[in-house]
Amino acid sequence: MIIDIHIHHYPPEILRDPPTWAAQWGENHWGSVVESRARDGASLQGWSTTDELLHDMDRAGVDRVVMQGWYWQQGKSCDMHNAWHCRSVKGHPDRFTAFAAVQPLGGDTAFDAMRRAVDGGCCGIGEVLPAAQGFDLRDPNWRRMLDYADINGLPVCMHVTEPVGKAYPSRIGVDLQQVVEMAGEFPGLKLILAHWGGGLPLYELNPWCRKRLKGVYYDTAASPLIYDNRVWKQMSGLAGHNRVLFGSDYPLRLYPGREKTTGFLRLIEEVRESGMTKLAQDRILGLNAAALLGL
Repeated sequence: MIIDIHIHHYPPEILRDPPTWAAQWGENHWGSVVESRARDGASLQGWSTTDELLHDMDRAGVDRVVMQGWYWQQGKSCDMHNAWHCRSVKGHPDRFTAFAAVQPLGGDTAFDAMRRAVDGGCCGIGEVLPAAQGFDLRDPNWRRMLDYADINGLPVCMHVTEPVGKAYPSRIGVDLQQVVEMAGEFPGLKLILAHWGGGLPLYELNPWCRKRLKGVYYDTAASPLIYDNRVWKQMSGLAGHNRVLFGSDYPLRLYPGREKTTGFLRLIEEVRESGMTKLAQDRILGLNAAALLGL
């Protein structure tokens, strides 16, 4: 079983002309991210229709994907994307799972929109990036959303970038101290920290951090663009392979110097070549996600 916990899938109106759509909808951050990726040598940004996504899944043997919402700046963008996710899940319930995009700055309106998305078929919340969306982790409405997710057993995915390294538009500073404190305040929350949690598994060697992060999951989205393949064995050794979730960040092109198209196959091969045990590989590639999502 292979489950990709972290992909992005956009409706046709965005795919037709991403820069124009971003300008019209007030999504300046998203627009700058995809524009930068398109300029970065062999473009890192790929795009896919639903048929292309399903084809890529079948080619790589991916059984199911979790469509993450983007960290939109505008509430109306969240509503549009969530509606698309719900339609996609209804069309392919055996292949697609979706999380709801949220913009906590919208207050009661945003909270109600999140509940509608969950009622419509979304089974989690995220991906969120507070610094890009303009809210603080202590924001009351964000905490209200976390309470809702905690009570209802909904996973929450948060974009966490590494604090050092090459600059790029989506590498926006995240206060790791606040992330750890938030995790400690919601010990029962199914919290997924994307992109290897910005390196937080290393800090699980610290007893104070380990206590607060013990229930957290780490996804591997965009891993080859950030780390070499030693990361699989070392990070899962620190966090425990039962808390690592396979994520690709599809349709990003993870190997721009080696592949002209997007897909899942090479990243799965990287897991299989990581030197981890077969059980660790199987857990990361799908068993952990299946248990987390109740599949």
